Amino acid sequence: MVARMTTSARALYPAAMSLRLRFVRAHDGRMLREGLVRGVYARFGEDELADFHHTSVGRLEVTAHDQGYRVKGNQGQLDVHTYAMLDFGDVHLHCTVLRAKRAGSAVRGACPRCDTPLRPAALGAAYRTIATERLECPLCEVQVLGLHSAESLGAASTGGASWVRVVTSLACPQCGDAMVPAALTLGTTRVGVEACPPCDKVLLEPEDRRALEVAAEQLRA
Repeated sequence: MVARMTTSARALYPAAMSLRLRFVRAHDGRMLREGLVRGVYARFGEDELADFHHTSVGRLEVTAHDQGYRVKGNQGQLDVHTYAMLDFGDVHLHCTVLRAKRAGSAVRGACPRCDTPLRPAALGAAYRTIATERLECPLCEVQVLGLHSAESLGAASTGGASWVRVVTSLACPQCGDAMVPAALTLGTTRVGVEACPPCDKVLLEPEDRRALEVAAEQLRA
């Protein structure tokens, strides 16, 4: 596989774009490891992903492709424009393209990640104790929760030594102000989120849903 690109091709991939990779344990949603690809090419176990690996996953390559990234491995390849997930059985690999945004560029009522209009979704048992509403993005699958109170939020947490938090420039879909890193707590489970405390809003990543579902099941037991 050729891992070099021409100067004109590099211009299509500004430094403001990167690919966040997360290994999440399938049965309980626990975050295991996180890696970030800032350039146009990376190989798992080397370079930027030197410490990013899992025994259930073979060697993979990541290449900037078509305004997003291509993840290629023994099981084939996957093009990631906004978000995609690879299932390796006991572990899931969540791939999210991160794009920094200019201040004041937020689209009200739209996804903070990709600007796609948000749509209402049923709350479900995992959310009723903490949220008043749930909106979701049909493209990148993030959810925006309206909380009962910002008191549900805590200070940002690393979630363990193997998790290096990646903070991006996101804006609240209600007020347009910058969201800040925080932790959403349900029972004894804490998941990292981007939050707007004045609006009681949080952005929930697709990979965090399983952790909240398990937490809700434990509270009902």
